[in-house]
Amino acid sequence: DRAPDLAHDYRFTIWQDLGPLLAQQPWFGHGLGAFESVYPLAASLDLPLEVRLVHPDSSVAKLVIEWGLVP
Repeated sequence: DRAPDLAHDYRFTIWQDLGPLLAQQPWFGHGLGAFESVYPLAASLDLPLEVRLVHPDSSVAKLVIEWGLVP
């Protein structure tokens, strides 16, 4: 088995981008369903315009961004 290549795994890049979003609205989040609209503001991934990221590949991360730390 090979060790995972974390430098090229898009999930880790997405999760790193979530830190600034959480810092903006830590307690009550950005709002239910807001991930799709707020993630592009913090994204460091160079995604084509036709690609829309609607989920960070982690339910916990999505809930924290949308609902905050005090649901």
